[in-house]
Amino acid sequence: DETTCRGIHKFFDHGVETPFEFNSADDIMDYQDSCMEDRGSDGSKAFFGINHFTKLPSSRKAEQLGTTDQLHSRIDNCSAQNRDRPISFVYVDFWTRGNLPQVTQERNIQISRRRNTM
Repeated sequence: DETTCRGIHKFFDHGVETPFEFNSADDIMDYQDSCMEDRGSDGSKAFFGINHFTKLPSSRKAEQLGTTDQLHSRIDNCSAQNRDRPISFVYVDFWTRGNLPQVTQERNIQISRRRNTM
């Protein structure tokens, strides 16, 4: 209810995300399909989120998908495939499995340094 939750907005009014359901880690790493703008893709939006989890939650798959190399590869490829659009959010199951916090920190530091040199 927008009248009671004035600070919470409908994400798809402001953002777009990749497809929501992937059956396997291989489906996620198929960038041609997994990096497409999907939900919320009706126009230019400020935020871009990538879904990085399988349909059925699995801590084992989360560890496999949460390696530093896998995360950087997916983020870089999804950004490049979508006009170098920056990735605002990486949605995962089991955020404590893998290296998402570290990768996020590294990427945020890089963005900050680029902005400070402009």
